[in-house]
Amino acid sequence: MLLEKLEKSLEDAFNESLGTECLDSKSLHSARSKAWVKYLANSFRSEYQDPEYRVFSSDYAENRTEFKLNEFLFDISVVSIGSFSSASNKKKLKCVTGMEWAIESEFQRSDSRASIIDFSKLVMARSKNKLLILPQSKTIKDWALSVLTEAIPNDGDNYFLAFVPHPEHWTSKLNVELYAHGKDGWVSRREQTPAI
Repeated sequence: MLLEKLEKSLEDAFNESLGTECLDSKSLHSARSKAWVKYLANSFRSEYQDPEYRVFSSDYAENRTEFKLNEFLFDISVVSIGSFSSASNKKKLKCVTGMEWAIESEFQRSDSRASIIDFSKLVMARSKNKLLILPQSKTIKDWALSVLTEAIPNDGDNYFLAFVPHPEHWTSKLNVELYAHGKDGWVSRREQTPAI
């Protein structure tokens, strides 16, 4: 299910980018990256529709009324919320009570520092599921699959790595590689392990 969500979001982002007219490749890559996060966040919104959930991402302003922000700590945050009385007892305030997904997407093809910073954010999160999305760069992929295993704490959370084409290499045939971390390290997944 997670793999399907990633593949469909990537396809939708690619299709949107076909109509994007940019002056240079950097602008096109940026537009594609933003579309990717937008569609992935929307796919989680479709799944977590109940009022006790919110999905935060930079493109989505509907959480601003209650939380005064779009993005909440991560590129995409899927959280459960509760309602609590204000100090004056005149208002009900929404508060995050738990986290289902913490998601970071990083398209640096050779800079492992940017990847490890995003991974560190995920390690710090108290979330049931943590997903780091990296580009399909041999250097980054080999590094992530070997080194990041050592960085995963024994916290009981589910860790996932997804590798997607860098926005420069988007074509009509996009593929996503998904790995879940288990007792024996990273295992390639064609389906998502935890039920969400």
